[in-house]
Amino acid sequence: MKLLIIILASISILFLVSCEKKAKLSVNPESLEFTYTNITKQLTIINDGDKFLEWSFAQMPEWLEPTRTDGKLPGNTDVTFPIIANSYFNQGNYVSEILVSTNEGNQRIPVKYDLFHEYSIQTGYGIDEIDLTYKYKFMLQKLGVPDYSDTIHNNNGSIFHIIAYENKGIATYFLNYSDEVLEDDYILMIAVLYPYRGVTANNISIGREYEDMITAYGEPEYIYPDNNGGFLLSYPTKGVDFSTYNKIIGIIWIYSPYNPELKQDNVELNRIDMAKRMSQFLEN
Repeated sequence: MKLLIIILASISILFLVSCEKKAKLSVNPESLEFTYTNITKQLTIINDGDKFLEWSFAQMPEWLEPTRTDGKLPGNTDVTFPIIANSYFNQGNYVSEILVSTNEGNQRIPVKYDLFHEYSIQTGYGIDEIDLTYKYKFMLQKLGVPDYSDTIHNNNGSIFHIIAYENKGIATYFLNYSDEVLEDDYILMIAVLYPYRGVTANNISIGREYEDMITAYGEPEYIYPDNNGGFLLSYPTKGVDFSTYNKIIGIIWIYSPYNPELKQDNVELNRIDMAKRMSQFLEN
């Protein structure tokens, strides 16, 4: 009789253990691959069990930015969110893994990032969409209707015209003595800013740090404090300037290179003044 009781008790314990609620982690997809033209991937954290699943990222490569970092899932539920690769790193092949830690075990997710750009910001010339040889009418044909436009009046009667494509991260500038841009006016300067993701031939893009720019281009030919608490770092003989805020590049300015032998002092001063004033305008 005692033996029968022991056997029945053991069976009951096994039954209770087998019926105990547990969380069960899985992910979809089980690996992630990013490229420069495909920097956003969706990741799904899944709880296939009956118990609450508490999850977090115990390891995440520095070149990835998840839009969520932890959470709690009821049984048989999931959550999907984007993970974004940072395109401001140096070019190369990056290989690592994400570690998902939970109250019911961990899972590793292999990740790969092939970061190779085309050089779309051409200093002293333009960008892949447009360049300084474009007239206003041809720019409109290429880029379409701008998001907004504005003007800045100068003391000498000339007018800077700002034509901005905010969603593209492109702004163009024209200089004339008219209240509007004329269809045959040429682009005087191009500004590239966030979210424009192109890079220069020296691998500099919006969001890179001041030190990276110095390494790529050398010490600036001129440094001007702007009206917004940052600095305009100028390379006029190369046809490129960088506006920085807290040592981060916020705007890259493209224009025709300045040739000191031609004694273009007034042209250069006008350009610097415009860039400083445009920096303040764009940041506001």
